[in-house]
Amino acid sequence: MIQIALVAVHAIPMALACLFGVGFGDIATSAAANTAIQLGAPDSLRDRVMKVCTPVLAGSTPAGALFAGALAAEVGGSDLVQRRGAVSLSVVAVAHALARPWFGRPEVG
Repeated sequence: MIQIALVAVHAIPMALACLFGVGFGDIATSAAANTAIQLGAPDSLRDRVMKVCTPVLAGSTPAGALFAGALAAEVGGSDLVQRRGAVSLSVVAVAHALARPWFGRPEVG
């Protein structure tokens, strides 16, 4: 959502605040994914899982940046940021809809 707001902002201080929010969200997502991977792996395999996941996650960033740069050259930077924000919101909505039955409703009383 912050990415979509970033497209509409034309003042540098507001753009910096939006970029801070995007960066914070990226770091929080990476930390949550790393934690989920480590907690989901059995103790005996945790080191092996992390030895595979770390290069994959670190290696996907340059490839994603290359893809994003090529796409930005085609559609424009503002359009790309807006589309990425829309895709992110869609993914969150679908994930929320799929995960909701797993968590259920809290018991009262």
